Amino acid sequence: MPAGSSPGGHPIPSPIRHRRTGADTRSSGCDAESTHGHPGTAHRAASVGWLRRVADRWRTPTGGRSFAVEDPATGRTPRRVADGTAADGVAALDAAAGAQATWAATAPRLRAEILRTAYDLLTARTEQFALLMTLEMGKPLAQAARHRVTSLVAQATDRGATVLTGGSPVGDLGYFYRPTVLTDVPADAELTAEEIFGPVAPVTTFTTEDEALHRANDTAYGLAAYVFTRDLSRAVRVSERLDVGMVGVNQGIVSNPAAPFGGVKQSGYGREGGPEGIEEYLPSGASVSRPEHRRQPAGVPGIFGRGGWQKGLRVGRALWLAGPMETSTGTGDSVEAYFVCGTPRTGSSLLLGLLESTGVAGRPQAYFRAPDEPAWAERWGIARTDRGGFDYADYVRAALAAGRTDNGVFGAKLMWGTLDEVVDKLGVVHPDLAGDDLALLHRTFGRTRFVFVRRDDVVAQAVSWLRAEQTGTWYLGGNGEISGGGGTGRTPVFDAEAVHRFVEVIGEHNAAWESWFAAVGAQPHVVRYEELDDDSGAVVAGVLAFLGLALLPGRVVTPYHRRQADELNRRWIARYRAWAADHRPAR
Repeated sequence: MPAGSSPGGHPIPSPIRHRRTGADTRSSGCDAESTHGHPGTAHRAASVGWLRRVADRWRTPTGGRSFAVEDPATGRTPRRVADGTAADGVAALDAAAGAQATWAATAPRLRAEILRTAYDLLTARTEQFALLMTLEMGKPLAQAARHRVTSLVAQATDRGATVLTGGSPVGDLGYFYRPTVLTDVPADAELTAEEIFGPVAPVTTFTTEDEALHRANDTAYGLAAYVFTRDLSRAVRVSERLDVGMVGVNQGIVSNPAAPFGGVKQSGYGREGGPEGIEEYLPSGASVSRPEHRRQPAGVPGIFGRGGWQKGLRVGRALWLAGPMETSTGTGDSVEAYFVCGTPRTGSSLLLGLLESTGVAGRPQAYFRAPDEPAWAERWGIARTDRGGFDYADYVRAALAAGRTDNGVFGAKLMWGTLDEVVDKLGVVHPDLAGDDLALLHRTFGRTRFVFVRRDDVVAQAVSWLRAEQTGTWYLGGNGEISGGGGTGRTPVFDAEAVHRFVEVIGEHNAAWESWFAAVGAQPHVVRYEELDDDSGAVVAGVLAFLGLALLPGRVVTPYHRRQADELNRRWIARYRAWAADHRPAR
């Protein structure tokens, strides 16, 4: 083979020689050719092996391995190059570090001449480099794409796939390929794991959800996946287990400018769109301090987005809502305060945490539960009276300061029974309004609305209430509550009669709330536990709309509390229903 030529006979640049030492500074991997189609190079390849250049000497790689460089235009292997190991990389770094001292000691003028020589050699051979780059790129894109699609279909049919329609190129003009549908595609066919970039639809079947997930995830790529089902719980479950960046549920379009667009694995890094896309252009910084009190939200910051208020979708324990692109935190109809009202074990704590994480709906807590008021007062530093108590007007002012967000909205929770205690105490602060519950609340908290949480399955609610009473654990996770998260360590014991009493209490308290709302002329926004558990995003969006509030663009709504119900709850529910059937009053 003539000097200065590639194995295909194409000219390549001559090696650059150092003016002082005469050392050959030609890049490594360019001297060891393959013998494909070039018999005359066989002896040279056998004699020098696959080399790499380190510290101005050609060396055999530590592992002695090489890999082929394929010409995409012909599929042939014009050469093989050294396949270095970690030890080779370390040696190269050591050599470079050692050479740096020599280079630094070289006179600046001489260094400039060396670099200028390299520049002259490159610019003088632009045509040759252009030819080499063209060969490296291979066939024209359309031709190469059709060739690839043809190869993938052929490989699939060779392994047992059936061509239902199409399966071949269209004529000799252009690079068209017939729309193709393949059935019975085996799992080991390349087109089930590769991006096809052609009009080919491989159709496979599955019998179980796990099998479908395994086949969908068995690829190096993970941009988008699509789930079609009538079962919302299945859609959420499968979406969480798909190893992709985006999931389309019952639709084929996953792009939304308000949601992050991007994939995982070999489908790339980073995101476009949504707050994540903006963050790609923003520098990160840190500010470290040692505050007196630190609060760590329990939510995991994973995000998944879909457009529209009613389409919030939970992934893991995080929730992303793509709401209207409002820049304000409220409207002219927004309220100044709201109370989440209900009975225990209706998901009220979960709802409070979700509403607080919006950043516009106050910081709602059970501030007015009488047994907890002394602890809240101590946390807020309220001065004690001579008798050890505190002025209730001071307490309310502190609660308002703690429970408001920057937009002035206050939130709190009231259980039935707590309401009477609050209005009685407020009647002392505002004696002119004593006896007028709604007027007292408006005078104290401003324009006030009510969110009424209830649970359709009161047996499940009663079982949960009994377990919380016995164990002292009223929530898992939490976000700064004053009590109820520690637990007593007691083992819960099933008590059918106690469950029955709670069922009756729940009915009485729900009826009492409804009667009170009617008496004062308040129209509450009703939230059902079952809806909150099924679609937190839609529930939060509905509450915000009721309050006249708007979620800021890209705000992440994160639950601070975790589910407590488990298999023991389900067993107790079944046991109680059996007990209740046996104890049903005779007619």
